[in-house]
Amino acid sequence: MDQARTLRHMLGQSQQTIHPILGDLKSGFLQFMSRHVLAQHALQGETALLFDGVPAQQGKVVDLIEFFKGRKSLEDLVLTASQYECVVPAAQGLSALVHHPHEAAHLLKKLHRLPLTCDRLYASLPVKAWELASHFAPQSDWFWLVEPTRESVTAVFHAIRRASGVCAGAQHRIIVVGGKGPDEADHVYASLLETSMSFLQKPLQYCGYLPSLHAEDAASRVAKAVCVSEPMAVA
Repeated sequence: MDQARTLRHMLGQSQQTIHPILGDLKSGFLQFMSRHVLAQHALQGETALLFDGVPAQQGKVVDLIEFFKGRKSLEDLVLTASQYECVVPAAQGLSALVHHPHEAAHLLKKLHRLPLTCDRLYASLPVKAWELASHFAPQSDWFWLVEPTRESVTAVFHAIRRASGVCAGAQHRIIVVGGKGPDEADHVYASLLETSMSFLQKPLQYCGYLPSLHAEDAASRVAKAVCVSEPMAVA
């Protein structure tokens, strides 16, 4: 570990943060984007870990819920896709935390037990999990995957508005997924930016457009934008 990472690790001990990536758990975009974010950190020589809230499609995995039940330690739950890319299956555990968001403190206080030093931690969450996200990252970046539909835009708008009342210091960043093209994505962002100006201390930031689940180049560009802020170790 180089000196810069060591310093970030030391400073991060008292500033434990899990950055939320919020979207539709069923659309496929959330998992697709999250894995590209991990891959981008790896390209940058940084270790990132995702608490993966997307339910497993097949096979049985040991979930974060086992940690909350006292059956498994965090060390037992980490799966490594590479030296730098780590995942904790967490669909059941995060779902439980959505209903009891104050229990997030139990997880945050145990992050030092992870068997690796992380530059960045993330959690993939449903849009409705804004209260849990406020415990995970009250003063840091949140990433919202928004589809260009009335339902998606409305749900994200109301979630951001409610979140702003409990964690005004967060920076909300918008990723538009699907739809007709970049112009429509720009319109979605502009609409959310304009309507949220009255209650956000920090204006919404645009993080990019992902047209489809097969758009690898676009996903890489968006992932770079997600990873651009200074990483800070919390493990």
